[in-house]
Amino acid sequence: MKPQDVQPEACSFRDHYEDFLQLGAEVIGISSDGVKSHQKFAARHKLPFVLLSDSKKKVQRLFKLPKILFGLYTKRITFVIDKEGLVSYVHSSLMPDTHIKKALQQLK
Repeated sequence: MKPQDVQPEACSFRDHYEDFLQLGAEVIGISSDGVKSHQKFAARHKLPFVLLSDSKKKVQRLFKLPKILFGLYTKRITFVIDKEGLVSYVHSSLMPDTHIKKALQQLK
């Protein structure tokens, strides 16, 4: 399998986006990539949800995201935030499908 054949985690959220909406939730992706990079990525993968750029890593610091690979990257983490703005669930895994499954279970 070639790297370009691997579907990014965002595509799993895209494929289940309607499930999140039906449960009254919204999906928002955040990374330190720039705005233009996000726009290209969202267009290429036909993402129906917002991607936010955290190029100054303020969100990463606020949520105290763990660093990996010599501090160059953060882990992929899914947060479920309730209507009051409180984090009600956190899931960290290398398996994209577990993020979807666990987040949807939490919302139900």
